[in-house]
Amino acid sequence: MCKKIENRIECEICGYPLSKALYPDNYDNELPCNGKDVIYINHIKEINSLYDTVDKHPFDCKCLICR
Repeated sequence: MCKKIENRIECEICGYPLSKALYPDNYDNELPCNGKDVIYINHIKEINSLYDTVDKHPFDCKCLICR
């Protein structure tokens, strides 16, 4: 199974849409389907930190969660 799906990260290749996922993929540099676990852990930490600071993002923010 795709490790992105196991970690609830959006995966276009495997048909796991953002509407079902907890975390968006990095559209500019997509994560691999079956990479090392540390890749997904770091991505989830990054996304969570963005969610924690979303109220401080500018109105035209282009980060992974504001796009």
